[in-house]
This record gives sequence, structure tokens and C-alpha cells, in this order.
Amino acid sequence: MLDQKGGNIPVPDEDPFRLAVLRPYYSLMSFAMAARKPIFLLKPADGVRGAYLDAVRGCYRVFEQLARRIGGLAGVAVP
Repeated sequence: MLDQKGGNIPVPDEDPFRLAVLRPYYSLMSFAMAARKPIFLLKPADGVRGAYLDAVRGCYRVFEQLARRIGGLAGVAVP
């Protein structure tokens, strides 16, 4: 337990219960709310360009990896 003295607190990279590390993506939140879409489905038509578009692609990859990890642990095939 974390409140115990001398207890081992796992390093995030070594934590067996960690499924993913998600960034807050604050800069994309307003685009997603205006478009009424998840952050990882934003397109240039939604006003996302340049570095923002790279962040959308990165967000998509992170959420895809998370979905595959959860699907694998649940025994569900993720296409």
C-alpha cells in the first residue's frame, strides 16, 4: 500500500497494472468540443492543421494501443 512506510512504489514503466499513459491534449480539446468528435477523429476540416494534426495522429495511435491492450486482456479481438 502507498501509505506504508518503506513500501515499494512502482515506477510507471514497471507497473504491471498500467494500461497506457495518456497526455491531456489540452490544445485539441476545444477543436474536439466544437466538432463534437473524439480528439483522435479530428480532421483538417475541423480546423486542425500542422502540429495539431500530428498530435491528433499521435493521440489516435495511443488510443488504438490502449484499445488493443484492453481487448487482449478481455479476450476480445480488436480489428
